[in-house]
Amino acid sequence: MTEQPSKPLLVHLSIILLLSVGIILGFFYLYLPSTTHHGESIEVPNLEGMNLEEMEEYLDEKNLRFQVSDCTYVNDKKPLTILSQYPKPGAKVKENRRIYVSVAALSPPKVKMPDLLDASLKNAQLVLQSYDLILDKVSFVPHYAKNAVLKQFLGDREIKPGTYLPKGSKINVIVADGLSTTKVLMPNLV
Repeated sequence: MTEQPSKPLLVHLSIILLLSVGIILGFFYLYLPSTTHHGESIEVPNLEGMNLEEMEEYLDEKNLRFQVSDCTYVNDKKPLTILSQYPKPGAKVKENRRIYVSVAALSPPKVKMPDLLDASLKNAQLVLQSYDLILDKVSFVPHYAKNAVLKQFLGDREIKPGTYLPKGSKINVIVADGLSTTKVLMPNLV
């Protein structure tokens, strides 16, 4: 024959069970919703195009935080301008949420000046484009190697291949015009 638990023990177990259920329900239905602000959200503003400083102040007012996730140089954007963000504008987030932003870099990265000498003008254009450099001025001079690049310059300073330059630099070249019919003044050699 099995022994029956005493009534005081059953009462104690019932009280412990009720307290446990009460604590669990209180935790999930009272404590968690109040600390996680359940049901409350903030709409993510559009930050693209804003300056980093003004964006920081703006997010402080909205109780949001930010973190720079990427820094990219974009030729036509002001430095420290927001390029993109995550979460996207209009998304609903909790207070104090971190917004990840991509920012325009202060200065362009450096690239090596390619060797354009003896290459054709068309090839020089394509090579400069692939290095994110800009072909600015082309000057032609009489020379037997028609359409070949003879010299390369940054501004008015001749530049050697392998020299580091900021991306987007404007490169000037002197190109051979071939043995043209250009008339030149011949000095008296007698």
